Order: sequence, then C-alpha cells, then structure tokens
Amino acid sequence: KINYFSFNFIKNIQFSINNEEIYELEAQQTLFSSVNLDDILNEIKNILEDEKIIKITYDLKAHLSLSEKFLNIKNVFDLSIANYLVHAGENFVFDKTTAEYFEQMQSLKNSMKEFGLEFIYNEIEMPLTYILFDMEKNGFYIKSQNLDEVASKYEQELKDLTSKISELENEKVSRLEKKTNLSNNKEKFAKELN
Repeated sequence: KINYFSFNFIKNIQFSINNEEIYELEAQQTLFSSVNLDDILNEIKNILEDEKIIKITYDLKAHLSLSEKFLNIKNVFDLSIANYLVHAGENFVFDKTTAEYFEQMQSLKNSMKEFGLEFIYNEIEMPLTYILFDMEKNGFYIKSQNLDEVASKYEQELKDLTSKISELENEKVSRLEKKTNLSNNKEKFAKELN
C-alpha cells in the first residue's frame, strides 16, 4: 500500500514510495532516450490523483510548468512553501533526496503548527501556487486606462517630491551661506578690534 509519494522531476526524474528506495531516471531527452515525462506521468496518474496518498515535492509551481498533468494532483505538500513560511528571510539551500522529503515534511509541519502558520500554508499559500502558475502561463488582463492613471499619479508625486527636495536643498544652501557670512563678519570684526 502506498501512503507517501515523494517526487522531484525538475532536474532528473526522482521519486520515492513510502519514504523508502529512491527511483531515478535521467530527464534529459536525447535521440536515443525513451524516457518521456508525460509517459511517466501517465503511468503514475492514479498515484498523483489519489487523495489518500500524500504527495511530497519541492516547488510544485515549477512542476506545474513542466506538465499540466500535475494540475490534477491531490493532497500535495510543497516543501518549498512550508520552508519559506518557517524560515522566512533566511537563505535556504534545499538539497534533500526524495527519500528525505518525509522527515522534512514532518519537521516543517511541526514548525508550522508551533508558529501558527498552518492556516496561511493551507488556505493562502497552496491555493496561490495554482493562481500564480495560471498567471505565469496565461498572463493577466490590465486596463490600459487604469495603468495610465496610476502612471500619471506617480509622475505627479515624483515631481512634487523633486520640488520639495530642491526647496530643502536651497534652504540648506541659504543657511550655509548665512553661516559663512556670519563667520566672515566675525573675523572682520575681530580684525577691526585689533
């Protein structure tokens, strides 16, 4: 019985079933290779779409861009998103094999629970993965009129800020000139007294 299916198809086709042995195939296509990602995905389609099996991967969005067959994946845990939430702002290099994904998932789930991040992961970040993928794939619609209005607003703000900076600079130069004149006058006065 399969409980966990860890996979990473980004560089090479690597997967692990129930956190045990790692299976790996070279993903590079050559004239003589018979390895085709879509063929493999067709073979594991039942696993990917089975809600009872927890799928663990790193960077689901990158996998979505490899093949739309990943769109129907059910019950998936994305280590990259969980890592981002738990270790926000830290440089993190992820170099685990798929056999290590289960332990990493358990550790990240515990940390998310401890920090109260489960809702953000499940209700915001994971659904957002599919939305961002769709936007990257299809683009998104922007009304040019709205864009022109925003550009005009920021152009005016930039002009206002530039003007204010000039005024402050002129005021600073004026004070410096007054200070220099006062200093020169003091020196003249001191010479005249001697």
